[in-house]
Amino acid sequence: MILMKRYQTGLEADGTRFQIKMLVKFLMNFIIPNGLIKGSKIINDLTEKISLYLVRRAYKKRVKIHNNELNLRSFTSKDLTISITSFPDRINQIELCIQSIINQTVKPTRLILWLAQDQFKNIEIPHNLRKLEDYGLEIIFCEDYRSHKKYYESLSRWPEDILITLDDDVIYPEDTIEKLLETHAKHPKDVVCFRAHEIKFNNGLPLPYSKWNFTSPGIKGPSKSLFPIGVGGVLYPPNSLDKRVLEKDIFMNDCFHADDLWLKVMSLLKGTSVIKVVKYNKSFFTIPETQRMNLNYENVVEGRNDSQLEQLFKRFGLCEKNFRDY
Repeated sequence: MILMKRYQTGLEADGTRFQIKMLVKFLMNFIIPNGLIKGSKIINDLTEKISLYLVRRAYKKRVKIHNNELNLRSFTSKDLTISITSFPDRINQIELCIQSIINQTVKPTRLILWLAQDQFKNIEIPHNLRKLEDYGLEIIFCEDYRSHKKYYESLSRWPEDILITLDDDVIYPEDTIEKLLETHAKHPKDVVCFRAHEIKFNNGLPLPYSKWNFTSPGIKGPSKSLFPIGVGGVLYPPNSLDKRVLEKDIFMNDCFHADDLWLKVMSLLKGTSVIKVVKYNKSFFTIPETQRMNLNYENVVEGRNDSQLEQLFKRFGLCEKNFRDY
């Protein structure tokens, strides 16, 4: 009875209750942690496709959102801001993501969806998103900083909050925020994430992005050489980033297309380490999106990440010693 109450979230259909939280948690059990078994990517890709199909069908029913059952004060005395952003071509696809955030076991102080005012001048916000405002979602329009919208306004307005950034094309398991906060409680000064690459060096400079240790299997940290990946959610404690993080003229010029690179450099300048929730993390259920694939192609395959990181290294005088943990 207690277990059913804990996961009491979902749909009313044909007189029975369908548990969305329990469905996602159950399906996640079939995802093999990254790097644990060779060749697992093929299995995981197939599992993800099947899982997304099942979850999407479930969410098409009439969703009933229930109260979060864990108190934020059980983890921290600070307020918690969850910050995401999106753009017009994806705005009709993010309902599943937002619902999965609202249905987390821990309720944040605020959940903000930042949208660029100029991009949405003649675009009406979908009714299904407006309905989610009844459950705590705040939709706020701001200046267009591209992907930097994800953190910029939240850091500006609530600098003393714990900030968690999430991507808008992921279905998050119900305990995602809970696990980030649990790790934060043990490592209150570190940036916390589920997914991170390990940065590799040669002659004092980082190797090309494509040659880093992807998903850093078996490595938890804390370490300055870990590079947080936003898809799984990243937690930034107050004062964990250099004060120059809000200097928009610099990041718009040097790092316009990669907010994750910018935030990593800002944490390095502050001397902040990164820790993963677990050594071997699982892939999240990512809702397919063509523009995300294009951005990844430009940043990774075409070397845009490398050129932007090189620019930041030059501007701030960084080298391999900044990544050392001693």
